[in-house]
Amino acid sequence: MAYLSILRQCSAPVAGLKRGLQTAPKRYLILTDSIRYLVSACLCGGNCRYDGNGKHNASLVARLGKTNILPVCPEQLGGLPTPRAACRLVGGDGADVLAGHARVVDKNGIDRTEAFLQGARLTLDMALSARVHRCCLKAKSPSCGSGRFMQEKKGATMPPGYRPVLGVTAALLLAHGIEVEEIP
Repeated sequence: MAYLSILRQCSAPVAGLKRGLQTAPKRYLILTDSIRYLVSACLCGGNCRYDGNGKHNASLVARLGKTNILPVCPEQLGGLPTPRAACRLVGGDGADVLAGHARVVDKNGIDRTEAFLQGARLTLDMALSARVHRCCLKAKSPSCGSGRFMQEKKGATMPPGYRPVLGVTAALLLAHGIEVEEIP
């Protein structure tokens, strides 16, 4: 329900979305034409990160415009609870997970690969349904990290602790030609 709450706060109304998310979302989601950006829900203020917190980025939301945003949390879409054990990529990056050569494992050693794949597929479906061509996703995430930090200001330095990670969802979106901007 936290996902539906942040969706109402950040984006234009979406017909039938509540029903669609409660029963496995399908490609029939009908989204308004005003949505231009798919954004990590945690960046919109949604408390959907693994630790139950958000990473609200007010300047990003203001820059994009609240009604232009479709907030998504691929990990929640994949069925993972919030909060949840932190996950990491094992044996490669997100592209390797998509190819079946790597896995996503939580800190307790439980394989969460299928949840990450399901979340990535549903996020791609939503992006395609909304005709989104650009995403702003959270850096350092095993779902959303794009493996590169796109700086807004010339001459800006990398944030402290930045480590490049190509997440599962970002890899799938990039493979389908959707531009991904990584947000710290």
